[in-house]
Amino acid sequence: MHTTVRGYLVKSVKSAIIRQFQKKSVLPAKTVDIGIEHNLNNEPELLQQNLANGVFLEEDMEAVVEKLPAKCQKVYRMSREEDLNTVEIAYRLKISPKTVKNHLTRALRLIRNESDLFLHS
Repeated sequence: MHTTVRGYLVKSVKSAIIRQFQKKSVLPAKTVDIGIEHNLNNEPELLQQNLANGVFLEEDMEAVVEKLPAKCQKVYRMSREEDLNTVEIAYRLKISPKTVKNHLTRALRLIRNESDLFLHS
């Protein structure tokens, strides 16, 4: 499975929305998820707005990834965009799998911290 930045962001945003609904609701997760899908299908304006927001989030995400050091960014992109595992990345870059994990941890920490800023602002 090949994951794009857009796909990653769409799934992340959808999960964040579902978590927010779950926190504010006593409904089970499945019901909340169905409700979101139902609302999106019945509200073309809402769907259009969500798609526009997704584009902005994708641009923000790309800006965050570009802040990463070159090697860290390369490892992150190979992991997320090329869907390579730790061993494959280590082999291609001629570095240890532990170094790959360190780069991914660093990248995800920065992305998480930065995304908190632009998702909650």
